[in-house]
Amino acid sequence: MQIGQPQDADSSRRLIAFPAALRGKETDRDLGLAWEDLAQHGVEGASHQAEHYLRLAVNERPDDTVALTALAYIEQEHRKTRDAQELYERVLQINPLANRAATDLGVLEAGEGNLRRAAELWRSAFDRAPHRSLIGIDLAITFCEAGHVDVARGYIQRVLEFNPDSAEARSLAKNLNADPVRCKL
Repeated sequence: MQIGQPQDADSSRRLIAFPAALRGKETDRDLGLAWEDLAQHGVEGASHQAEHYLRLAVNERPDDTVALTALAYIEQEHRKTRDAQELYERVLQINPLANRAATDLGVLEAGEGNLRRAAELWRSAFDRAPHRSLIGIDLAITFCEAGHVDVARGYIQRVLEFNPDSAEARSLAKNLNADPVRCKL
């Protein structure tokens, strides 16, 4: 799908199916996920469109973990932390291996000071997807700040095994080996 401007007087943005053969066949889920992707990329107004379509999609299919995770992200963007947490938890009850839900819930938990829960969520996600460098970096920072520098070094080493070109990981590794140790990028 691509974003386009409507031809009528309404100046709001809308999505246009591409290729043209798909026009008119979009589902609420399709539209919600497309708008949510645009919201992640900072397109103005996209999060409200995403929320509208994702709510419709979740009403149609309450166990759709992809739509639930996208809706949770939108709630998180709207600073509705409790609603986002409940949706992420719902996703993880349906699919305990849902990495995006676990990772994003970990961010919310860390933001509330629940570092142990955040680390648990990130650790399981990172074990399943060690190529996701940002999860490993978050783990390293969290363990470093908790005083477990050796554990932090282990996580950053693992990140560098999968992504040796990561400037963030190299910077953090340097800081973890500095005297004094610095727990930031």
